[in-house]
Amino acid sequence: LVQATARIHTSGQPPAESLQGLKAQGFEAVVYLAPPTVSDAVQDEARIVGGQGLVFVNIPIVFDNPTERDFETFTEVMKALGLAK
Repeated sequence: LVQATARIHTSGQPPAESLQGLKAQGFEAVVYLAPPTVSDAVQDEARIVGGQGLVFVNIPIVFDNPTERDFETFTEVMKALGLAK
């Protein structure tokens, strides 16, 4: 986990156990950029995150072929989340 700003953190795919503790760490939202079918995807990630009352957004970007629309979607989501961590 790398802290980019006071409210934005980035990481590779964390295990389910780490996802379960996000609320306790002060997080309010997760933006998942990979398709849910990637090999290291956590089964039920949306349920694990949402069950803590956090917002979960999946933007399934094909990493070897990202599009301008992917970027636009990401920026729209980040704007909508406002100051959420």
